[in-house]
Amino acid sequence: MDVAVHINNVKGNQMAAISLHQKSIELLKDDAEKAVVWRRVGDIYHLAGDYSHAMAAYRRADELYLSMENPARSTLPEINLLKG
Repeated sequence: MDVAVHINNVKGNQMAAISLHQKSIELLKDDAEKAVVWRRVGDIYHLAGDYSHAMAAYRRADELYLSMENPARSTLPEINLLKG
């Protein structure tokens, strides 16, 4: 599914890319994988200039990262950039 998401995003169809990402989140069982996808959703919203939705997606990713025993990455830097 990543190829379809990437093609939609490159072609400027961010909403289709977001929709595909959200469908993949529903199918994933692993919180780490879900966090990565939420971060990608945040990146797409950010690139589209939709900062409130970007922050919400980054926060959701962080919630998932922080709920893990050994979080690998946080999206806090992206959230801080949007606030600044």
